[in-house]
Amino acid sequence: MGKKNFQGMAPLFLAIFIDSIGISLFVPLATPLFMGDHGIVSADTSSFLRNLFYGLSIGIYSLAGVIGAPLLGSLSDKIGRKKVLMMCLASTCAGYLLCGFAVYWHSVGLILLGRVIDGFTGGSMTIAQAAIVDNAPQETKAVQIGYVLLAASLGFILGPLVASILSNPTLISWFNVATPLYFAAIMAAVNLGLLFCLFQETFKPHAEAHSQGSYWQSIAWFFENPTIRLLTVVFLCLQLGWATYFEFIGLFLHKTYQFDEHLIGYFMSGIGVGYTITFCYLLQKLVARYPLKKLAFMAIGFLAIFVWGNLLIRYSLEPWITLIPATICLASGYSVLITLFSNAVDADHQGRIMGFSGAITSFSFGCTAVISGFIANLSASAPLIWAALCLSVGAGFLLKYHKVSESTRSI
Repeated sequence: MGKKNFQGMAPLFLAIFIDSIGISLFVPLATPLFMGDHGIVSADTSSFLRNLFYGLSIGIYSLAGVIGAPLLGSLSDKIGRKKVLMMCLASTCAGYLLCGFAVYWHSVGLILLGRVIDGFTGGSMTIAQAAIVDNAPQETKAVQIGYVLLAASLGFILGPLVASILSNPTLISWFNVATPLYFAAIMAAVNLGLLFCLFQETFKPHAEAHSQGSYWQSIAWFFENPTIRLLTVVFLCLQLGWATYFEFIGLFLHKTYQFDEHLIGYFMSGIGVGYTITFCYLLQKLVARYPLKKLAFMAIGFLAIFVWGNLLIRYSLEPWITLIPATICLASGYSVLITLFSNAVDADHQGRIMGFSGAITSFSFGCTAVISGFIANLSASAPLIWAALCLSVGAGFLLKYHKVSESTRSI
């Protein structure tokens, strides 16, 4: 990616970064907001309502994204990427401001509204992906999509750190639980300005793009396409499996090997190392060496093996040994599957297919905490068993991928 091209794409990666921060930044803030004595709920609020508000404030973001991502992706195919991205960033800024005001006014309803707005316009990540692949050469498309996951991963990693620092009044007296929310609003506003000044539209809709049928007709067409139907199952399995691993590996390590919070923190930081190795060096070589379908199968298959290894090989060094290889598999598998989604449709449907994949991701992360939370009551290993099963099923479906009819667009 040349310097000039990178400058044009930089606002897109920043938009993805902000979306990811929106998911992870709020999680550490939810505890003082709903569980603390000085939060936004009254002191006599029951534990049931506190837990309800806590879970709803976190989960509603992803649930709104299930609806928002496909709708915004579809809209970007009709009016262009830049206009929709600017609307998304303006709405994201407003959503964070509402959450900040909600803290000041002690309003649960307002903070939930802000989270809905942020989650719905979090679909900007899928539009940014569509903009990136619009002009990406076929041979580098998977690598450039890999940069998307790198930006998202940095947001996930840095979000809790930003929340922790900016909400700590011992550092600066006027810092409080609302400060990270205002900071996120400022970031969205700055990104809006950068997008307006630096980003050149990557997609100009054709006249027929405005008459592609209704949104639901388009979604039905995706499911009628056997290639996309198989990719959907595989991608859902990958996202469900990885989301479960990511959210519950800490619990598994604590109960199985007595890892404390510091060791768990060091362990989770290894995920960032794996992403960096993949996107800065390894993915380009893998894509050049293996066909995309074979690479996807290898990535998901080995990821399933590594998770099964965590369960079956009870040796405290085993999770450390497999962490970075597992992360490399996840990063490679995600990038390749998004590329296969992109290749399965023509240029006029890139926004819709990216929105569709974004809805799968939002759904996976939104329901994983609920499903695996119940499963975790059985044992610390139960969520990882679920993750390994999901990944194994995904790899199994990829074995059938070569039998898909070539009546759809060739991948």
